[in-house]
Amino acid sequence: VETLMGVGWGYTNPAAVLLIERDSDDNYWIMWEWYKTGKTTSEIIEYIASFAVNAYYPDPAEPDRIEMMRRAGLHVKEVNKDVIAGIDAVRELFKNGKIKIHKGCQILINELETYCYEDKKPNKNVPEKPIKENDHGLDALRYCLFKQASKKKKRAVSQFIPNYLEHGYTTR
Repeated sequence: VETLMGVGWGYTNPAAVLLIERDSDDNYWIMWEWYKTGKTTSEIIEYIASFAVNAYYPDPAEPDRIEMMRRAGLHVKEVNKDVIAGIDAVRELFKNGKIKIHKGCQILINELETYCYEDKKPNKNVPEKPIKENDHGLDALRYCLFKQASKKKKRAVSQFIPNYLEHGYTTR
């Protein structure tokens, strides 16, 4: 089991932290959530450092906070901030039954149930764009799992070695 943590910074808006365990079948178990307003970066880092975590996936928009995490000795991983691709990756994990959420993660569950997109305008072909409110835990989930999903895709592709001769194909 590998323990991961997604971190969304906040002060006025809540900081959102998710503790996620990845099992040997690549299921992601969201075990615990922490949402707090009025917490400084130092307070957040001190709190999350108290957990035995293999890797932290923080909001990449705050490089100074990421450097503070590194200086505190936390194993920080790079995060891709591409919102649409990240949502698609997490959606795929949900579709494949790879995400399990503990019933105690009520704020995250509420965010999932209320997540929505801007209304489509008539006769316009506009990209789907999520409404950015009440999604702090979802952001933390995306920071962590987007990277995990893309690692799985790379592994799956690199393991595919076709055997052309077995199917009657020749190399000429």
